[in-house]
Amino acid sequence: MCGGKDHHHVPRGCVAILVGQKEERFVIPATYLNHPKFKILLKEAEEVYGFRHKGIITLPCDVGQFLNVQGLIEQEIMSTTCSRRHHNLHQHQNNHGHHHFLSVSCFKALED
Repeated sequence: MCGGKDHHHVPRGCVAILVGQKEERFVIPATYLNHPKFKILLKEAEEVYGFRHKGIITLPCDVGQFLNVQGLIEQEIMSTTCSRRHHNLHQHQNNHGHHHFLSVSCFKALED
């Protein structure tokens, strides 16, 4: 799966980016590119490097700011995923008279 600083492999559905003055390489889900919080970082990159910057996406923000935005996006994704699963759980209970426990992945972010 995406995430981290893998320097050799970019999995399907992910994109590599460079962050900060030292241009640290990260691999992120491609869906981040359309997220409003990530678009702010992309706008900043456009202002610094121009729209026609060639090569890998480079974000001028420091790594800490990037990791903060990444964390906020992950929280939103986890919240949305858990909310959908919870809604489906209630529908399933109503249709079948029994329940299933929510996936552990809904709580994974709390462990980190």
